[in-house]
Amino acid sequence: MTEAKSFPRSTGVQRRESAIVIGASMAGLLAARVLADFYERVTIIERDPLEQSWDMRKGVPQGRHVHVVLVGGANAIQSLFPGLFAELEKKGAVVADFSTKDVFWFHHGVQKLPANYPIAMHCMTRAFLEQQVRERLLAQSNVVIQPSWVVHSLLSDAKQTRVTGLRAERIDKGKTVETLEADLVVDASGRGSQTPLWLEGLGYEKPAETSVGIHIGYASRLFAIPRTARPEWKILGVYTQAPTSRKYGVIQSVEGHRWLVTLAGNLRDYPPADEAGFLEFARQLDHPELYEWVRRATPLTPIVTHRFPTHLWRRYEQLSRFPEQFLVVGDAICSFNPIYGQGMSVSALEAQALQEYLSQGAEGNTRSLWGRFFETAAKIVKNPWMLGTGADFLYPQTEGERPLGTTFLNWYTARMYRACGSDPLVATRFYEVMHLLKEPTAIFDPGVFIRVLAGSAKPSPWK
Repeated sequence: MTEAKSFPRSTGVQRRESAIVIGASMAGLLAARVLADFYERVTIIERDPLEQSWDMRKGVPQGRHVHVVLVGGANAIQSLFPGLFAELEKKGAVVADFSTKDVFWFHHGVQKLPANYPIAMHCMTRAFLEQQVRERLLAQSNVVIQPSWVVHSLLSDAKQTRVTGLRAERIDKGKTVETLEADLVVDASGRGSQTPLWLEGLGYEKPAETSVGIHIGYASRLFAIPRTARPEWKILGVYTQAPTSRKYGVIQSVEGHRWLVTLAGNLRDYPPADEAGFLEFARQLDHPELYEWVRRATPLTPIVTHRFPTHLWRRYEQLSRFPEQFLVVGDAICSFNPIYGQGMSVSALEAQALQEYLSQGAEGNTRSLWGRFFETAAKIVKNPWMLGTGADFLYPQTEGERPLGTTFLNWYTARMYRACGSDPLVATRFYEVMHLLKEPTAIFDPGVFIRVLAGSAKPSPWK
């Protein structure tokens, strides 16, 4: 049982009475953690029952596949839950350092070199991470989760200028719709968010949407690590060489001395869910290492699949009108191609931004809160969006409007991936940008640019 730890309360801002968060996934839990410092009561409304295994929830269909928390996102989570990652490590999370042989990453025809300094990432199943965060959060007396609720609509004042709560139904207690009032409502319900429809119902415009179609599919299962296996790596990744190959594979060491193996394919090249098909898909990856390990490992679970059609960004920052006392966070704003592991980290950075604005007393001026928050959230989303969609635009079949300069970016990106196998500075800069530690423009620094052009022509020395 997690020891109860009090969150800091000396915010210097008068606490309001109540806040409601829609959705108990990572974005909702992190938002609730922030709100706990500013509201006397925080209620998380969750559609799934708590009794259901949290790695099998319908609300998180991708939950049983490989997940990562990028270092920039982990730093944000750590600021909200001090000591969390040390506790996760004690309970079995695996630490993989990108500056060592902990990470075997074959991508674009080369194996990436290690970073020049420690860049450590914690590896675990998503269910394990969510459970530990949830336990820490619920140790606080002012935070509760109400499971098995479906939200039908928002409540507003007579002029429909501010949200005052919501209408929801307890699906395991009949069909009675109840009214829940709050001083702030935060939608963290994910990609399937109903906020655009709710806004229309209140007389507001729906946000514009930007989408990029990659049509990627996943197949995953847990394996027991073979007793005779002594691999140097803790993460093994075989990624594509776009546009000539479409198949990905990842082995991630996770808690319980297990491997979580995820296979994925772009552009409807979906991995099969049967035993023979799963192994054959792994055999067809661009490097044989993953297949050789998986074929010798003992499966612990059935193969589970998930399909993801498009990156989707709802452009709330472009709206000129929005109801007060209402916000949207996480995948409800932007859902990324999961192969790049950006979603949870972006949600953590958004939670930090919300904390900053509430600390400034912005909840007393909620008209400015939504405008300022969505503007900042768009800046947080922009960089990982550019990285993820830019990588996907290496495929000419990828759907969506290509930004100006895509042809040059594709040319340069392919060479940068190649140079990561021969130039340690280029590899380090790539990891820094990937882990949200530096802006994407850092890969175009003059010194890096020259090394990319030189390094892309060299063979990989790393074995």
